[in-house]
Amino acid sequence: MAQILRQSTAVDVLIGPFVDLTLGTGAEVGESPSVSLSKNGQALAAKNDATTPVHDANGYYNCELDATDTNTVGTLVLIVAATATAREVRHEFQVIEEALYDGIYAAAAVRVPADTTAINGATSAAIRAEHYFTAMFRAASGSSWTTTTVADATNLTQSETDFWKGGILLVAQGTYEGLARLITAFDPATDTITFTPALPGAPAANDDYLIIPHAMVDLWGLLGTVMATPTTAGVPEVDVTFWRGTAVPAEHTAGYPIVTIKDGTGTGEINTNAGKVVGVELVDTLTTYTGNTVQTGDSFARLGAPAGASVSADIAVVDTVVDAVKAKTDNLTFTVANQVDANIESVNTYEVNGTGTPANPWGR
Repeated sequence: MAQILRQSTAVDVLIGPFVDLTLGTGAEVGESPSVSLSKNGQALAAKNDATTPVHDANGYYNCELDATDTNTVGTLVLIVAATATAREVRHEFQVIEEALYDGIYAAAAVRVPADTTAINGATSAAIRAEHYFTAMFRAASGSSWTTTTVADATNLTQSETDFWKGGILLVAQGTYEGLARLITAFDPATDTITFTPALPGAPAANDDYLIIPHAMVDLWGLLGTVMATPTTAGVPEVDVTFWRGTAVPAEHTAGYPIVTIKDGTGTGEINTNAGKVVGVELVDTLTTYTGNTVQTGDSFARLGAPAGASVSADIAVVDTVVDAVKAKTDNLTFTVANQVDANIESVNTYEVNGTGTPANPWGR
């Protein structure tokens, strides 16, 4: 198995064993190894570090490599050619980037860094994931708590009001570890998050917490079926085919579902025994209204009984009379507004003479 080395970092490696050239056994302790390196499959060349390896024990030698010797990521093959007294020695190392090495081997290493440029071939998906995970973090110190707030001047340094609003705060240490709460506010002036509902008690100072930022979800499908674009943006359309495990019957009119009204005696229910909706008084006919007379056909008591065959016939007769009166009045002359012109020839059988003027007064 290849030994892992940190890129561009000086390191001491143990090489060997150096054994007798002829017998293949027995440690050779007096060698002065000349070390050659092949970086990631390239041509062998003498190592850059000038220090000659020295014997350690049992035919193994301590070999020093400098930052130049380990500056190329990939395989690093170390070879010491056979000498007049010892057989060839060969070692293979794997050089990895500093961040990756530190993520695995550094003191208190907690993660392996990865630079994901695409997810399932989509770079946009990787970008969205980056935005999400860089916003989510675990704070390891600096927190002070109440049952509804956490203040942290070390980690909550965002300048925007309500930066974390809508996210989830997860207590990650102590008595209340594992409890999650909805973030309702963030005050950058005091570096304080407010959450709800209240915790059973206040966590201890410096207890870890995790913030999971809120996110918008774009649903394109449900259970493998692509969702149709809604008529109104942002308002999903739902086709209900089952309700509480029972198939919903097809509607009589498209878009108007059949509604079953519950039989019972509670408010809004139909009491089939009494023939009414509870809380609502229903009547079958107008006869149940005290003090009123049934209004049916042409017998309308409030107008009186018709003189002719029906009320409509009586109205027709009146209409005929009105037309006759109008025909007569249309023949009247109004020389002066609102005064009817009259040509009087006699009064009480006496003939009237004159025109009513001073020169020709009325007379008989």
